Amino acid sequence: MSGIFTPYESMPMWAQDFDLINPVAYLMRINRMVMLKGSSIHDISRELYSLVIIAIAFTTLAVRRYRKTV
Repeated sequence: MSGIFTPYESMPMWAQDFDLINPVAYLMRINRMVMLKGSSIHDISRELYSLVIIAIAFTTLAVRRYRKTV
């Protein structure tokens, strides 16, 4: 589901929606943009911001769900 074997655009709509919360998909896009296109930090900034938002959301969820046991 990360876009390794199939491009994002050729995935069904439900898979594209699921891909919005998949951090590996953003890393694959960054990897493809940098290695194949020679993109700069400005070109990949949207994907980096998305990864930061996902990281904050997942960390917040993990902290809230953590229960300290005695």
